[in-house]
Amino acid sequence: MKKLISKLKDIEGGRVLDVATRDGAFILKLKEGLKNYTEIIGIDNDEEIINKNSEKNTDQNVKYLLMDAGNMDFEDNSFDIVCMSNTLHHLPDKNKILNEMKRVLKPGGRFIISELFSEEQSPAQMTHVKLHELGGLIDTLLGDHHSKTLKKQETIDLIKNIGIEIDEIFEDYETDRDIQRKLVDRVHKLPQKVAKVKDYPEYEELLKLAEDVKKNLDSFGIERSTQLVIMGRL
Repeated sequence: MKKLISKLKDIEGGRVLDVATRDGAFILKLKEGLKNYTEIIGIDNDEEIINKNSEKNTDQNVKYLLMDAGNMDFEDNSFDIVCMSNTLHHLPDKNKILNEMKRVLKPGGRFIISELFSEEQSPAQMTHVKLHELGGLIDTLLGDHHSKTLKKQETIDLIKNIGIEIDEIFEDYETDRDIQRKLVDRVHKLPQKVAKVKDYPEYEELLKLAEDVKKNLDSFGIERSTQLVIMGRL
């Protein structure tokens, strides 16, 4: 995410919130890019993830908290920057959480969203898109909401509709090559993932989709799909 990191270099972070932080990967980008910050808080509703992040964290100005993003335990106007990375498609009620993020953002504060998108990807990136969408179908069947990869305009409209004034929209690419190895591994493990829903009526259809992902991998390889980054202000 070289473009994002470059655009953050002149920004004084102040107090920063990363919503649905997962393994804290986006926090690392914030730390690398921001000119400075006083505090970064990452929240997630997965207690195991929060505990792991807290155990490995060595920065006293970074904290990880177990919290429901739809009902945050923060006062209004609490943060100078609020952000979310690759999470919108996991949210059953996107507007609720986006509006909660807006609530805790200070007037004039920065709002940053980074999200996968489904169109205009290379053939190798489409392997990732197909893999991601198949995983979403399986996750949803198993009770974990995971919608299809959003189109760029869908993400833009979500941000505009909550009243964020968009300053900049750009596309960025994850350059960590270890991610590609992990994606290949995920494709090879698809049979085990699909087997989790072998008793569902959708099983045969999902098997065909898994075969399609494997064919795409064999024909074009796999690369992390390009990210849409939206930077705006309240």
